[in-house]
Amino acid sequence: MRSKLGVFAAVAFTCLSSVAFAGARPPSAPSGFDHPPTDDEIRSRLREICTSLVVADGKKADVAGRRCGCYSKGVMKALTQGERDEMRVTGKFSPSAQPKAKAFMATCRING
Repeated sequence: MRSKLGVFAAVAFTCLSSVAFAGARPPSAPSGFDHPPTDDEIRSRLREICTSLVVADGKKADVAGRRCGCYSKGVMKALTQGERDEMRVTGKFSPSAQPKAKAFMATCRING
């Protein structure tokens, strides 16, 4: 279970880098963003990544959707404006945001 959480966190952090807007350059494909992503776009991308991983882990799509909705909404609500801005620029959770993301993985039973 712990290794699954670690894998999910690593994949989510890596995949979010495709959402990031680095400096003055648009991100490379396949993120589809040619602008700094909004909070709603980040939340949506977190949910997409989470859902695909949870479904691949053998859960039904409706279960994955509920759990990942809980996760993506909870994480975005828990992050400070500075943490969201850092994610927007770097595409990664900041060191202070990582524990919050991990806590919501447990709360929302992402791998449970």
